[in-house]
Amino acid sequence: SVHEALEGVLKHLVASVGGTHGLVRLIEGEGDSRVLVIRASVGFANDYLTKYSKISCQEPWVRQVLREDCRCIRLEDQDESTSSSRAAQVGLQEMVTIALRGKDAPLGIIAIGSTHRVKFPPDEIAYLVNLSNLLGLTLQNVRLFEQVATTQLQWEHTFDSIGDPIVVHDSSGQILRVH
Repeated sequence: SVHEALEGVLKHLVASVGGTHGLVRLIEGEGDSRVLVIRASVGFANDYLTKYSKISCQEPWVRQVLREDCRCIRLEDQDESTSSSRAAQVGLQEMVTIALRGKDAPLGIIAIGSTHRVKFPPDEIAYLVNLSNLLGLTLQNVRLFEQVATTQLQWEHTFDSIGDPIVVHDSSGQILRVH
């Protein structure tokens, strides 16, 4: 499933850069009511995940990350913004937040943090941005396949609901389906 794939990819990403925590949030909704919903996590307690399961895409730090490729913060250098205070609640010292890009628009955000003082070097940031871009395109393709499968099921239900006799055949005349 998509959820299991996201969990696996996130677990490897967090471990590969020496992080302790990670989140994948995907955008749901339209317009000003869009929210980022947690779809995968590493290192976070269930109460944190429940409390912050959805956050508005209108939050200033979210808009900034979605406009840029990534945002790196050292929590001791930050003011008490909403994202900083949420990260501090779980003891994070460092955090990098990356836009999860699709072909035409951002699909969400990947956040990777550490409870230790670590400086994410530029090559690791570039690595995370590249993987995030690949993951975004992969997610977009999975969504397209899901739409095709849903459309096929809808067509089959429509076909099954027709009371008249119907024969579906291919271009060579071989019968594919009879109702």
